[in-house]
Amino acid sequence: MVDSLKHNVLFVFTSNLIPSILTYGFWLIASNLTDSSMIGTIGSISSLAMILVAISSLDIPTGVKRFLGKTFSDGKDTEFGNFSYSSIVFILISSIVLLTITLNPWIGILDII
Repeated sequence: MVDSLKHNVLFVFTSNLIPSILTYGFWLIASNLTDSSMIGTIGSISSLAMILVAISSLDIPTGVKRFLGKTFSDGKDTEFGNFSYSSIVFILISSIVLLTITLNPWIGILDII
């Protein structure tokens, strides 16, 4: 039991450590290849992506799957449509925001708006 626990703890630790080291290496290389404004833009985009990941990892997909299955099996078409519609709207809005922020340095979308 203790060996299994040690193995799992070590696995979780390395699964968090390796991406951190790779991210540090990426930023080290990127800072030498680009200027500070691009680093700031990339940092902002990655921070927004982390916020969206944190929001989406609040077990919302699990709950939505449960409620979608229940409403579909109970024949509640309006609730099923509401869940589906709200999911699609959230995905579209977050995609548009991310695309706007991502493409802004090259196209200048925020300058037009």
